[in-house]
Amino acid sequence: MVRDRSPISSVAGEGVIVPVMRPCESIALSACRRHDLQMVVLDGRPRVALPEWDEVFRSRGVASTAMKLDGRDRIVDAKMLRAAMQFGMREPGAELCH
Repeated sequence: MVRDRSPISSVAGEGVIVPVMRPCESIALSACRRHDLQMVVLDGRPRVALPEWDEVFRSRGVASTAMKLDGRDRIVDAKMLRAAMQFGMREPGAELCH
């Protein structure tokens, strides 16, 4: 189970980012590349994930949209993506799938 906030982040008032990785030999998170991550959760809401995690988005009531990240299929929180685009934020290697 993933909790929305840790004691440290609750004091600071910031959410916790929880990366979900595929099982592998003990690899430090700092040594991972984006393609190693299966899903990223922020404040208990899925933000970016492999398409097979779409049920998590649906169960949390998070609308998703398809994209490619470094040439690999991903789904992303549609609301977060709209906000990022509204403010001109662009992520290298990210392409929207229309």
